[in-house]
Amino acid sequence: MSSMRIHLADSDHFSRAGIAGVLGAANDMEIEHVSDCMSAAVEAASELKPDVVILESSLNGTDLLSSIREIAEKTPTTKIVVLATRYRRDEITRAYDAGSSALLSKSSISSELPSALRMLFAG
Repeated sequence: MSSMRIHLADSDHFSRAGIAGVLGAANDMEIEHVSDCMSAAVEAASELKPDVVILESSLNGTDLLSSIREIAEKTPTTKIVVLATRYRRDEITRAYDAGSSALLSKSSISSELPSALRMLFAG
């Protein structure tokens, strides 16, 4: 079985390190690129076409929904996961409408992220 190729985009160094640690412990996942702003995330996703892009909802740069749409258009097979510290129902709906495949709370990263990514990757 091949490793799930993941692009991680988060503006906080400690969040990136924590997520990388959680995913690094999984033998079926590989973080192939890390970005700290929205434009770099979109550019890297467009070039590398990873299996999954994890976007922090408050990432600096271009609007989150516009970025989701752009990634979804340029790499339609890439699953887009939004990480958020707080979110409202209408924000979740807009993210899904823009092309996101999932929204996860940043507080549940250590307990839910690997299994959520596996389910998403499996279809």
